[in-house]
Amino acid sequence: MYKYFGLVAVVALAVGLLFVVRRWPRGVSYTFSQHVALRRSSIIYYAALFFVTMPLLVLFFIKWFVPEYNISHWFTVLAIGSAVAQCACTLVPETGGMKSHIHRALAGISAILLIPALLILSLQKEMGTLQMILILLSVAVMTVIASLVALSGGKHKYFLVLQAVYFAAFFAPILFISYL
Repeated sequence: MYKYFGLVAVVALAVGLLFVVRRWPRGVSYTFSQHVALRRSSIIYYAALFFVTMPLLVLFFIKWFVPEYNISHWFTVLAIGSAVAQCACTLVPETGGMKSHIHRALAGISAILLIPALLILSLQKEMGTLQMILILLSVAVMTVIASLVALSGGKHKYFLVLQAVYFAAFFAPILFISYL
């Protein structure tokens, strides 16, 4: 049963984030959280989306993914840290001033923790060649995007696209390993 929590969480998150950009459009230079930051109802929706999907994802990792592939407990620590930081940043909406700084710091922590998590995954003997290539390609994509965002001072003409690709790069090898 836990095996499918990952798929459910990723699909729900993708659909939920697509809803965000359709319902509260602001353009591709704005992050998902910036799309929702202008309205109380959208902030509540955004937080609820992550408070539903992150526990499902964590349960997937703890109860199925990590034991199934005999992955280091450090993957779990990093995944949980990322999920907690992601949920925390939704509680501090990017509405300006100190709140924006706190939100961005928490969102950055959440995102950056995913890179070493994938690197740990790449060290597992159970991974095949194709899986290893996808993991390392994802790490490369995520590292380039993190560098672009850092070099642009947290602002980029296509920030939404970079954010979506970053998280898709993290989930792609996880989904591939788990379901294909």
